[in-house]
Amino acid sequence: MKLIIANILGLISALIMIYAGAKKEKNKVLKYHTIHALFGMSCDLLLGGYPSVISNIFTITRNILVNKNKFNKLLMVIFIILASISIIYFNNLGIIGYIPLINFIFYTVFINTKDNIVFKYVFIISMITWLIYDLIIKAYSSAIFDSITIITSVITLISMIRNKKKTQI
Repeated sequence: MKLIIANILGLISALIMIYAGAKKEKNKVLKYHTIHALFGMSCDLLLGGYPSVISNIFTITRNILVNKNKFNKLLMVIFIILASISIIYFNNLGIIGYIPLINFIFYTVFINTKDNIVFKYVFIISMITWLIYDLIIKAYSSAIFDSITIITSVITLISMIRNKKKTQI
């Protein structure tokens, strides 16, 4: 029963993330990414994915601060240090448990980019790492929709690149 509930929460999370993947503006992506993280955190908690629960707590806080333009380099360093310590401490999944940490650090380092195309690349790479993690912890509905989010994001990225080329002509 716990697996079913977790995968329903993962499904809701994933649907929200697909919507985020179709957005072009970073602030809109982050808004929906935050909502996704709330549902994803609940799914991962039920499945025993404690490293991703911790990562999502920091992700939610970071995204809110970024959207309020209050996430500076000092906060970035503090978040990375605190998230690293917390995720390493609560890691119950061995080497797999480091995927959320690596993903969190990568995403956090690039989150303040002003270039929406660069941010979209970061988003896609992040989703690929979550796909791997979700497959390993058996969050199957999340993994299916991670794949769809990746595809949606790539299509959006191609559209963004084409539009940028048109405006440069």
